[in-house]
Amino acid sequence: AGEREALIADPQAFVARAERVFSRLTGKLRALEAEHAAAQIEAEQSGHEQQCEHVQLTKDLAGASTELSSLRAAHTELKVSFQASVVDGERMRGETSAKEEALRKLRESEQAFREENAHLLESTKRKTQHVGDLEAQLASLRGQLRGVQQEASQASAAMASKEGDFVANKIQVTSLQSQLTLQQKRVEEDERAYDELLKEITKLRQAKAEAIAELGRTNAELIC
Repeated sequence: AGEREALIADPQAFVARAERVFSRLTGKLRALEAEHAAAQIEAEQSGHEQQCEHVQLTKDLAGASTELSSLRAAHTELKVSFQASVVDGERMRGETSAKEEALRKLRESEQAFREENAHLLESTKRKTQHVGDLEAQLASLRGQLRGVQQEASQASAAMASKEGDFVANKIQVTSLQSQLTLQQKRVEEDERAYDELLKEITKLRQAKAEAIAELGRTNAELIC
């Protein structure tokens, strides 16, 4: 039983064995025919028995020949099926490679988007720090202006005796006011730039959300 299962599992071995059996039966049949021809006279009494054996061997030979043809046809069918399986395997490997390439490109796009987002966040952080520094400078200038204005008020009370000091303080106030105006303009410009940067970050976040959603859909399609 084990030998039969092994032969069924290996069609080529099965065909080879059938051919050997066919050859052995053919040789035996020819030997019997030769013996029958040489001893025909002496074997007349046993001719009927030999004839029956010859008929049986002929039937066995015909059965073996039929089985051999069936095995050859089965072997051909298995060979065609195997070749079709090889073609399908190559096609599936090609499709898998294409999916892997698409996933790789999506991962690269996501990584580039993350790097760009990190760069924008860092730029926003620097802008925020710069605006904070400008606001601190503006507060300092306002404090200085209040001090100068206070000094100017004190100088106005003593204008008769300190007219020269009042003029100098007035000049200083004018200069500080000019500086304050300039700083206020810079703060306003930085605030506008900061607002534009916030708008750009908002757009990028929306684009990121859309890209992540698209990546999820693509991954789902590739997995399916």
